[in-house]
Amino acid sequence: MTETVERINIGGRFSDGSPVYLTPWTFEVPQVREAIDEHLSGRVLNACAGKTRVEHDGPVVRNDIDPARDADLHVDVREIDTAVDPESFDTVLFDPPYDADNADKHYNGFHVGRPWEPRDALEAVTAPGGVVVGFGWNSDGFDGYDGWKRERTVYFRTPNMNGADVCMTVDRKIEGES
Repeated sequence: MTETVERINIGGRFSDGSPVYLTPWTFEVPQVREAIDEHLSGRVLNACAGKTRVEHDGPVVRNDIDPARDADLHVDVREIDTAVDPESFDTVLFDPPYDADNADKHYNGFHVGRPWEPRDALEAVTAPGGVVVGFGWNSDGFDGYDGWKRERTVYFRTPNMNGADVCMTVDRKIEGES
């Protein structure tokens, strides 16, 4: 499969008339939900769930380090591989607080550290042939790492971010190469 790269504008209005823009709860944005829904299959791990629920026709396990959040697990995502079976998720959603300032403002200070720190743990829980759908200020994801192939990069353009795009990456774990 060849990687696709695209840009999606965030905007419009919700049914109540309020404007659509990117908030700390990324998956509540219709354009983002539509983009991730294409990649949800099998057993899903929402690794940094926050308050947003992701629905799909299979089981969804919600993890959030904040014990006050309604989640199935309360584990630091950098250690998620110690709390679940190896290679047990077909889809992993990874939308952490993008930086320490956002963590302080919206997530009671909980922060995943540097974006690459959870990479080994997420790789360990992703089944061969499964995908990690990641979000952040850049398109790093698992691209360029042995055993992974980039399938899609999306740049979400939103007026409330002062011209900064938020990136979604979709990386597939190649079977037999972990």
